[in-house]
Amino acid sequence: MRILNKPVVTIGNRKAKTLPQLLGAGLVFSLLVSVAVVNGEADIKGEKADHNPAVNADGTISVPAFEFPLPAELSPEARSYMIGILEKPPISTPVTAQIETAEQYRDYVENYRATMNNMFATFEAEVLKAHPVKITAQQMAGVPVEIFTPASVAVKNKNRVLINLHGGGFFAGEKHIGRIESAPIADIGKIRVVSVNYRQGYEHTFPAASEDVEKVFDELRKEYPPQNIGIYGCSAGAALAGQTISWLLDKGKPLPGAIGMLSAGAGGSGDSLYIATISMAQPAPPASAASGGSMRSSKFGYFSTAPDSHSADGHLVDFRQAPKELRARFPPTLLVTGTRSFDMSSVLSSHRSLTQVGVDTSLQVFDGMPHCFVYQHYMPEAKDAFDTTLRFFDRHLGK
Repeated sequence: MRILNKPVVTIGNRKAKTLPQLLGAGLVFSLLVSVAVVNGEADIKGEKADHNPAVNADGTISVPAFEFPLPAELSPEARSYMIGILEKPPISTPVTAQIETAEQYRDYVENYRATMNNMFATFEAEVLKAHPVKITAQQMAGVPVEIFTPASVAVKNKNRVLINLHGGGFFAGEKHIGRIESAPIADIGKIRVVSVNYRQGYEHTFPAASEDVEKVFDELRKEYPPQNIGIYGCSAGAALAGQTISWLLDKGKPLPGAIGMLSAGAGGSGDSLYIATISMAQPAPPASAASGGSMRSSKFGYFSTAPDSHSADGHLVDFRQAPKELRARFPPTLLVTGTRSFDMSSVLSSHRSLTQVGVDTSLQVFDGMPHCFVYQHYMPEAKDAFDTTLRFFDRHLGK
């Protein structure tokens, strides 16, 4: 795809910034070419031809300049948050494909971790102030965990527990992000949450994280029936939740009662990777993304030793590659995403792969929300996502 003019992103009625050549070749992005505005009777059918998208022979769409406003129904809190990150993104998505040596990768990861820790330490303090819970650090079968206990556990949750798998790209996020994801759920749901500080890269490689979650799950099964245990995570943690189910199925072990995958699917990419660059005022993704290529380094990262997705063991990384009979045994699965999140296509594909084989799934798509929007715990949209997650587990745990 090519940009015919320099597009601008409009925030409300205010022009935020120009985005020259925002999109890369191969973007398939459909535009609404006939719009009726109730209060203005606006209709772009009669616009000049050079203002309309042009479709090339290979299906690529050439998009002229256009304005992309925020959704009208965003809460005031979400609107303020979106304006802030559009003007100054807090942290970039990790892209390590160009790294050539293990030393470069190690330095990259250490710098990225330091940046994340500085930013999320502030978020963590705000979350814990709003959602006070007791945090107990300990080890389960040699795996470091933090247990989040609310002031009072609901009677219905006395024999239930949730396992949290934090986000962070499989090389960052322990402690701070684990607390940001766990405290609100424990406090609002009045349920114990065990956050797992699973092994990551560069120090460790696949399947270290799956092994760690398995160990914690086995330990909790000594106290709770497996159907009373739920597993959820955001971003990398969501992907790990799916990997954990494949791992447990492969070993013939009992499964948790339900899982929640927030802001990530099992893998792959699609339209949303490109649409997100428009709606989040970001540079174009690499050309490899058009064919589903990974944005994570395959040389030195956590997945450097992982099986190819189409190999016999590929389902241990991406459950969409599992045989139908294996996918059909997945527990009830919640999938959450936003229309401005690059993960949306992956979430949709993962949802289809489970519903096609009869798994009880719930797909929740939040209009105008970006990747990991639940970290902004104060937004009504984030609170809605927390409530949705808790209702899902309430329906399925112990069944």
